[in-house]
Amino acid sequence: MPAPVEARFFHGWPADAPAPAIAPFNTEQAQQHHEAWAAHFKLPVEFTNSIGMKFRLFPPGEFLMGSTPEETKADLKVATGLGVTWVREEIESEAPRHRVVLTKPNYVGVTEVTQTQYERVKTPEATLYASLLRQIRDKGTDATFRKTGCGLFVLNR
Repeated sequence: MPAPVEARFFHGWPADAPAPAIAPFNTEQAQQHHEAWAAHFKLPVEFTNSIGMKFRLFPPGEFLMGSTPEETKADLKVATGLGVTWVREEIESEAPRHRVVLTKPNYVGVTEVTQTQYERVKTPEATLYASLLRQIRDKGTDATFRKTGCGLFVLNR
């Protein structure tokens, strides 16, 4: 049975859940958020999959994303000065700045994915999804993950 509404906070999380990571915060506070949410779900803060890719738990929270009009204008000026006007659309797509609310924790890659890693991960036997399911099964938790359209694995609560 769900907790009463007054006992819940931050987009439906139970009152006993850790505090959300609301930016701005420093490195030490970020680490505390990672550790608190990992402990809450009995999952590792960071893990390495079968092909050596590192993933870190990204806790629920809020942050600002995108560029201000001033930042967009400055970036366009630099790009034009360098003669790389073909990036105009990409620069403009960074606007407007907006608040992003993550209501569920996610595992996010610590570094960019290389082409070799991508080729290996897209095979069934080397998927991150399988690795996460093994971790969940081994920890005896009822948490599950689902793959989003952009390839992130989202923790279902």
